[in-house]
Amino acid sequence: MNHPVPQWKQTIASTLSMLKFAFIICTLMQFDPAPFLGLASPPGILLWAWENKGYACMMAFFLGNALENGLVSTGAFEIYLQDQKLWSKLETGRIPSQGELYQMLEQATRLSSGQMNDEFNY
Repeated sequence: MNHPVPQWKQTIASTLSMLKFAFIICTLMQFDPAPFLGLASPPGILLWAWENKGYACMMAFFLGNALENGLVSTGAFEIYLQDQKLWSKLETGRIPSQGELYQMLEQATRLSSGQMNDEFNY
């Protein structure tokens, strides 16, 4: 299940995505947006991008994706066994260790199968 991202983060990520593709299109087509932006000449970054199209487009794409993914990532990680929640990173702030995960699964399967004993481990 996906956990919702705050709307302001989603809006910023969408805006960055549009700007990223606008930059790539301007680079590939050597389109000068300066007159539309009220500038006398193209920005220096765009002049550099026109000379280094491949590198500029790849960097714009990868850096843009990294920023967008960072904005829309919630860090949610939850473990369920059937309908029972065993672990939530949102609640604990961390991912369980391998030993903790094994212990949780073992206790949950014992409880569901009716096998109980006096042992209680944290």
